[in-house]
Amino acid sequence: MTTKARRPVGRPRGPRRDPTERREELLDACERAIRAKGPDLPMAELAAEAGVTRPILYDNIGDRDAIAAALARRYTGNLGEALGPVVAREAPFADVLRHGIGVFCHFVDREPELWRFLQVATPPTHDDSIEQAVARVLATALRTALGRAGADPDLADVWAPAILGAVFLAAGTWSISRRISRQELVDQITELLVGGLAATGAHTVSGPFGEGSR
Repeated sequence: MTTKARRPVGRPRGPRRDPTERREELLDACERAIRAKGPDLPMAELAAEAGVTRPILYDNIGDRDAIAAALARRYTGNLGEALGPVVAREAPFADVLRHGIGVFCHFVDREPELWRFLQVATPPTHDDSIEQAVARVLATALRTALGRAGADPDLADVWAPAILGAVFLAAGTWSISRRISRQELVDQITELLVGGLAATGAHTVSGPFGEGSR
């Protein structure tokens, strides 16, 4: 007597998904949810947008802070690519600063809900934060400009985070009120900052100001 092989119950298992690809798909879904519903979404709603349960979201990415860190890394890379050509320009530092502020304000304008999510969930001192990534670019550029102007380059250690604080807070507040145009926002922030830099002459020195430009 022969016995038939037992047929497995349910659908056959498909090929195993690439973990990195799966993670990126889940992050895309988290972005969509944040854009649509704001920065205060609980994990359950982030998971629902991705069509998975909370445990699956936790297993693939982590908790809310981990999601924010992953999204910050994604947008830090985008901002870094955008700011690289800015500091590489052969232009006065004031113009480079204006252009850099414009790049950042464009990001906040385009992604206000995501920006607020990253602000709440990723502390500014975190290595993965957008603040730290932009701070490194600005500190290098400012140190170079101050040195070329004959001023103390170490001023950049205090001035760079002070500049970033002003830009980030002004852009974040503007993204809610929008009482002026984005270009007016960029112009007014730049005017304020260049006024302070004028005392050192750093605003008039020419670039490039990136790594290796000193």
